[in-house]
Amino acid sequence: MYFKSRVEAGQKLAKLISPKYKGTQCTVVGLSDGGVMVGAQIALELGCALTMLLTDTIALPREENPLAGITQDGTVSYNSAYSPGQLEDFMSEYHSYIEQEKLEKIHEMHQLLGKEGLIRRNLLRDHNIILVTDGLIN
Repeated sequence: MYFKSRVEAGQKLAKLISPKYKGTQCTVVGLSDGGVMVGAQIALELGCALTMLLTDTIALPREENPLAGITQDGTVSYNSAYSPGQLEDFMSEYHSYIEQEKLEKIHEMHQLLGKEGLIRRNLLRDHNIILVTDGLIN
């Protein structure tokens, strides 16, 4: 589905989910800067909190697809486009490189976020979590 803008997308999505979530304890979590723009419209409609989960990708030299994504707290999710055997080979061959990339990515995100940058758990505990992005590549 395509929209004229992220604002329009957020407004239309907000109208779709408002009957189910308006008046409930919920938090909108943007998965990218574009996701925050879409999510802001949803949070406005629902009258709930908006926050962002900062992520980055870990890419290997000469590989077209990213190996993994890493979050601001260091959680790593490996790309399902790769088979378990491929991932095992990459982890063996590029172990030091991958570990260095993880550290650098976390350091960069923490510099952007500052000391209190992680999502506050009280925004998530016992809430409906609405994850928003402006598109997923993989």
